[in-house]
Amino acid sequence: MTDLKAIPPARGDNHRLAHPQRLSLVGRVCACMARFGVLGYAGIAMAVIAFVFIVLAIVGGVRQYLPVPYWDMWQGYVGFLTQSDLSTWQAWWGQHNEHRILISRLLFWLDFNVFGASFIFLVVVNYLLAAAAVLLLLWALRERIGSTSARSGALLIAALIPVAGFSWTQSENFNWAFQSQFFLAQSVPLAALLALYRSQSPMHRGGFVGACALGVAACGTMANGVGALPLMVVMAVLSGHSKRRILILGALTVAMLGYYFSDYQSSAAGRSIDVLTLHAVALAQYTLVYLGAPVFWAISNQAILQPSLAAPLAAVAGSVLLMLAFGYLVHATRREPRDGLGIALSLFILYVAATALLTALGRYDNGVAQAASSRYQTPVLMAWCALLVLLAPALLRGLARLPWLGAAALLVIPIVMWPVQRSALNHDRDRAFERWIAVLALDMGVRDQQQIGRIYPNVDHALLLSKPLDAEDVGVFGDPLLDPVDETMGSLQRSDVPVLQCSGALTALRPIVGDARFLQLEGEISSPWARRTQSMVSILDKDGRVVGFAVTMARGRDARNDAISQHDLTRFSGYVDAKQLGATLALIGQEPACKLQVQVPIRPFTIRQ
Repeated sequence: MTDLKAIPPARGDNHRLAHPQRLSLVGRVCACMARFGVLGYAGIAMAVIAFVFIVLAIVGGVRQYLPVPYWDMWQGYVGFLTQSDLSTWQAWWGQHNEHRILISRLLFWLDFNVFGASFIFLVVVNYLLAAAAVLLLLWALRERIGSTSARSGALLIAALIPVAGFSWTQSENFNWAFQSQFFLAQSVPLAALLALYRSQSPMHRGGFVGACALGVAACGTMANGVGALPLMVVMAVLSGHSKRRILILGALTVAMLGYYFSDYQSSAAGRSIDVLTLHAVALAQYTLVYLGAPVFWAISNQAILQPSLAAPLAAVAGSVLLMLAFGYLVHATRREPRDGLGIALSLFILYVAATALLTALGRYDNGVAQAASSRYQTPVLMAWCALLVLLAPALLRGLARLPWLGAAALLVIPIVMWPVQRSALNHDRDRAFERWIAVLALDMGVRDQQQIGRIYPNVDHALLLSKPLDAEDVGVFGDPLLDPVDETMGSLQRSDVPVLQCSGALTALRPIVGDARFLQLEGEISSPWARRTQSMVSILDKDGRVVGFAVTMARGRDARNDAISQHDLTRFSGYVDAKQLGATLALIGQEPACKLQVQVPIRPFTIRQ
């Protein structure tokens, strides 16, 4: 037995006996990390990259946010909510172009009636739907490999899914408030297929009802969503589901297809046969580039590769995706027991391929570059993630054999995607400026086809659709920026209020084709009131009467305008009564007031800059 009295007390020369040596914080972190190995380090690095991608995508959504309705939103959102009889089912179920966007219309109603048509709710929903798609795929990956251990390389594979799910290549679907259906049309069918797979487990027999509900709900996303139920029938047959389930799914499919197309109208119905017979090559090229679009984006944003290689290599990538999906579908059905998850994921990839083909039928003559449009990236990225999940077991075996090479190869993917992701930090001030001018034209009732055409192609329809919003001060027309237009147009303003003197000048004066009542003027004005947001400029005649308005362009913060300067010029553009030709006008800025006297020429002009 050890004599406790023989142990010396702690002193300066034997303190290690009293207090075992403690590692520093860095040492403990290194010791903890050492156990992960190469794949562990790579997995943690990929997880950090995924986090950065998500943050940049969110920052991009904030910086690109605009409350201005754009393109399809005028008819599909504004027209639906202000001109439709929403008490009828047909209003909700009726077509928007070729689609029935029932679920998105419910979201539009919430945004309009609860959130004041600001579009913030809809943009947030877009991000939540992207997150839901990522979670679905991560769940499928866990089902596929059973673990997401960092040491095995599973974390390295798993973190690629949020990298793709929040890629800024699909920025149009993130920051365009109308695009919830693009996320729904992929996520709901994927959820339906995964729920059908899950329902095969004895512990989740009740999941079959949820799978059927999701299949029906997919019909209310977009036109391609109607294909979810037929795919579920195919999956039930290939996966060995009971005859009873197959009959139920078959009956649901026939019923929903019949109901969906009972009063359906398609302008492309006759064209599709002609395209298939006469333009098969162009169709195939468009479809394959669509499926390989991530490669197109990666090459287009790399300085070391020729841009001309983007389309051919994207088509090759699309071919690989298609062949692997077909190949694995055959393999999964021949296995014993059958690979239900593999069948579900393979069918989802083929669903996206069918979506690409349907898109090609109406868009092939726009060129293969259009196949790589930002809004088409959501289905394609999800399809590639589904392939990643399919190949995950093989990838793990490869990583175990060649960890350094495998980890480097996977980490290259976010590296080549980085230039696009970093562009989320950019603020397209020119685009925002032009759209605000278009809104000003609508608010003033100016029939400016060229300007309004930047947000909607039909100027008369846009003016008609904007009237209910303007009358009720809803959405962008309720923005305080536009308050002076309704409150002061034509009124006399006080001339005895002291204001700062602005510097600046007119740079352009143009007549408006189709509306002789107004002129469009552009110029520059020193604007201490305008920093990073738009501001309104009131235009007064010699008597002090308001005869027009202009908006300023938001500016970035740089060395020249960090400090307020009377010579810090900002662009402005707006409209003035055409009767003011040859007159002297006063341009009055806001907060604090700033006055600029300008002489309007008799003839239109433009100063080349």
